[in-house]
Amino acid sequence: MKVLPEVQRDARIFKNFAPYWRVCVRKYCAEIVKAGNRMELIVAELAKRYGATEKLKAENQMKWVRQMNACKTQAEAIVKLELIYD
Repeated sequence: MKVLPEVQRDARIFKNFAPYWRVCVRKYCAEIVKAGNRMELIVAELAKRYGATEKLKAENQMKWVRQMNACKTQAEAIVKLELIYD
């Protein structure tokens, strides 16, 4: 089976750049994990600050859900700003 010259050229280019792309993907994945951990910390802190406690969850579930959704939305905005501008 004969391989076209363009395919051979593309294979050589990919082989040369593959280690670089692996490093980029690893860095990107590490950044995503770091952002996820940061989000968890921020949500927990905001929940404490706004009073979204287990007591509130037992007494008024809808209010607790609203508070937690607000905390999550605010944490997402903070993490996105950090990722984009830092």
